[in-house]
Amino acid sequence: MKKSSMIKLALSVILIVTGVFIYDKMKNTTYEDVMSEMIGEEETIKKIKIDNMRANSQFKTEDKERIEKLMSEPLNMEMKKSNEIPKIDYMIVIHTDNKNVYDLGLGENGAHLGYSGSYEIVSDNELYQLIESDELGWEP
Repeated sequence: MKKSSMIKLALSVILIVTGVFIYDKMKNTTYEDVMSEMIGEEETIKKIKIDNMRANSQFKTEDKERIEKLMSEPLNMEMKKSNEIPKIDYMIVIHTDNKNVYDLGLGENGAHLGYSGSYEIVSDNELYQLIESDELGWEP
């Protein structure tokens, strides 16, 4: 094979690999980006309810500090769009002052966010860890 053909082949492979990598990275987002697309800036979260699907219990809060903690701590969590609905351990329902209701199914490795679709969690699942570690005061 000629040297110029080898160079062209190598460049083609590099371009294809780079293209696949860029396409794959374009699917990545953060929890903050997805939530800000879902909940408008003009809306204020008034209530959060979390159903623990494994333990058949629930937690509700209207406390601003707890809502802020649940919404802000996982903001930088990296997610990747997925076609597969993840196993759901927690069902989170968010109520706003505009009477809108948003749902989020959360599993250890992924999330399904209402109209936004399913996502694989590619970094630490900070929201899952927060729910697991926090003394939320679960009720049967």
